[in-house]
Amino acid sequence: MLLTALACLLIAALSLVLLGLLLLPVYLWVRHRDAMRAPQRAAELAQAQALLADTASHH
Repeated sequence: MLLTALACLLIAALSLVLLGLLLLPVYLWVRHRDAMRAPQRAAELAQAQALLADTASHH
């Protein structure tokens, strides 16, 4: 009984580790993709803020 419970826990732990290893490349790819997009997003944000400031100064 105890051996069966330990075996189930070991299988569950190994399954979680394997799932993490499978998801790690996806996580790293998403971080890399977002890091590559950051300068473009910053430029778009600055442009939007400039437009808002320009619109607010006209009113």
